[in-house]
Amino acid sequence: MASGTTIKDMKQRVIQRLLDQGQTAFVDKLGRKWRLDSYAEMVARTTTREAASAATINTCREAGLDLVKITTHYPTCEKCAPLQGKVFSISGEDKRYPKLMDEYRPPIHPNCRHSLHPYVRELDPEADKVQKYSNTSLTKDPRSEEEKQAYKEMRDAVTIATNRKRAREVLLSENAPLEEKMEAYKKLKKTYEDTGKKPVGFDAQVIKHYQLNEDKYNAIIISDTVINDGPQWKSGKDIEHLNKRKKRGHIPENWTLDDYNRKIQELCSKADNEVYLYHKEGFKQKYYVFGDKEWIAIIGQNKVIDTAFKVDRMNYEEYIKKNGMNFLGTVKELRPNGQ
Repeated sequence: MASGTTIKDMKQRVIQRLLDQGQTAFVDKLGRKWRLDSYAEMVARTTTREAASAATINTCREAGLDLVKITTHYPTCEKCAPLQGKVFSISGEDKRYPKLMDEYRPPIHPNCRHSLHPYVRELDPEADKVQKYSNTSLTKDPRSEEEKQAYKEMRDAVTIATNRKRAREVLLSENAPLEEKMEAYKKLKKTYEDTGKKPVGFDAQVIKHYQLNEDKYNAIIISDTVINDGPQWKSGKDIEHLNKRKKRGHIPENWTLDDYNRKIQELCSKADNEVYLYHKEGFKQKYYVFGDKEWIAIIGQNKVIDTAFKVDRMNYEEYIKKNGMNFLGTVKELRPNGQ
């Protein structure tokens, strides 16, 4: 601050220092994920406020002033609401006001907007009123329901703007994988659904594009996972499921889960394999069916196998017709040139 460094400059220095230490992201004690740029900006803003508060207190002491007042902002959060607009005694010797303890000194929390200013009682025409207010509860939230709602709306607007910015970064990136772009598209779409407003400009174009191709892109993501990473089974259900398939004659008696997995992965990795989208009323998610006229594997959007079994050609076609599956194309068509 003394050298005139801006928040933006501080942020870049923090990012570089963390990168040098091998830090690329953070998860706080509440389980919230912080991107490096967001964390660095929070650090820069918050430590700047801390420095400003320390400087104000030091200056007041040098000038023989003992009183400071916390700024007021509307709307504000439940932590700052009981403190803002109140006067504190730095030394605690002026018994007309509460002592300025560390927990009352701005910033009250990360990214806090509040700050301290010198207070001269003789220059305040409402000194008695401010003194009385300063001695009310320092912990009880004094906000009205309207103020609480206004703060919530402000925070929601910030969250929506942040989510849209981050979604656009992914969607505009040439290196982001399809799965990340689909997640970004869904988050961008949800921000408009939550506000009840129609997307415009770039957002409208990208949402329309992914809506038209959502089933196809999901099929690519699912097939990619199954082919490259191998299928997964529902926890605790795999052995039970395997034994049921053996009893029904769908798989050989001597097969283990590894044998079953290898067969399904082989099935799903065939270049000419047909991939069907399966959606049935009452189901919580869409299912994808990988089949080669002999085997069927049904895999959910969570990339977990729901079922798999061997059938003859007639049963296979009946199964497809009975369950109303929509043909999306072969794996080769969906993933040209092995992409």
